[in-house]
This record gives sequence, C-alpha cells and structure tokens, in this order.
Amino acid sequence: MNKYNERNRQSQLPIQLANIGLLFDQLLYLIHKVEEIDDKIQNQQSSSTDEKEDIIQVKEAARIIGRSVSTVYIKASKRQIPCWNDGGRLLFSRKDLTEHILANKDKQEKETHSDGSIKDQMKKNRKKYTKKK
Repeated sequence: MNKYNERNRQSQLPIQLANIGLLFDQLLYLIHKVEEIDDKIQNQQSSSTDEKEDIIQVKEAARIIGRSVSTVYIKASKRQIPCWNDGGRLLFSRKDLTEHILANKDKQEKETHSDGSIKDQMKKNRKKYTKKK
C-alpha cells in the first residue's frame, strides 16, 4: 500500500507544481494591478492637492506681488489682477497671479528700455508740470 501511495503522489507532483506556477503567475498579476490602482489613487490625490494649493486668499496674494493687502483689494476692484469672489471671499489662483506678474514685468521692461531710464522719465514729467517764471 505504501508503494501505491508513493506512486500516486509522484504522479500528482507535476500537476501540483503546475498549479503552484499558475497560482504564482496569478499572484504576480494581482500585485501588478494593485500597484496600478495605488498609482492612480496617488495621482488623483496629488492633483487635487495641487489644485487646493493653487487657490490662495488676499494675504498670500499680497505677499506674492509684494504689495499691501489694501493695495491688492484696490487692484482687484479695478480688475488689474486676476481674481474672483467666492461668497464674500476674494480668491486668487497662484498660477494666474504669477503669470500676470511676469507678463506685466515684461511690458514694464520694454517700456523702460524704449523710453529711457525711470529717472529720465521723472525729469521729463517734472519739466512738464513745473511753472515757468
């Protein structure tokens, strides 16, 4: 009886090894899918975090543009800087604000280079507005 059981075990050994190989392949496939799902979740969380960090309030906007809070309110009311009102709160997009500042910086540099230095412009303006005696 022992020999019969031994032969039976030996004949089923390749089948068991094949099953283990299939199980291993399936396990690797599942691990790969779980990693893909985890990557998608992390990407969604980071993009929503980026969007939340992009929206700022007046104090942060004032810090970015280097002006006081009251100046930011004045510029916002005159639509000189990009913003929107959300139920009584003035909100800004950090990205839009930075782009706006860089665009205006380029315009100011072009104007300064074409008209001369700022001191020269101030002298010209002084001459215009001073009274001749």
